[in-house]
Amino acid sequence: MGEPRRGRFQLSLRTFLVATAVAAALFAPVAWVARERQQMRRLHMQVLDARELAIRSVVREEQVRGADRLRAENEDLRRRVEQLRLENEDLRRRSGAAATTSPAPPARSR
Repeated sequence: MGEPRRGRFQLSLRTFLVATAVAAALFAPVAWVARERQQMRRLHMQVLDARELAIRSVVREEQVRGADRLRAENEDLRRRVEQLRLENEDLRRRSGAAATTSPAPPARSR
């Protein structure tokens, strides 16, 4: 039996190291581009989050203004209703006092 037969290609440690270095050099730009894209995506998401926060703040402020405006209108309407109620009571009192002191007006005929 002699020496074992070697295959057609024999890879040495030196060839393996050179191939690894070449592969690393070829894939480095790909990894760099992927990293840059990830950073850009992260930055884009931060911008979108900031815009969303700003829009929410504007909407919340508008809701607060609307609620304040409604409260003010409601308070104004309450004052008007109270004023009308007092006027109504005053008119009823006056008409009740006038009805007892003066005779009823004659009925109109058609």
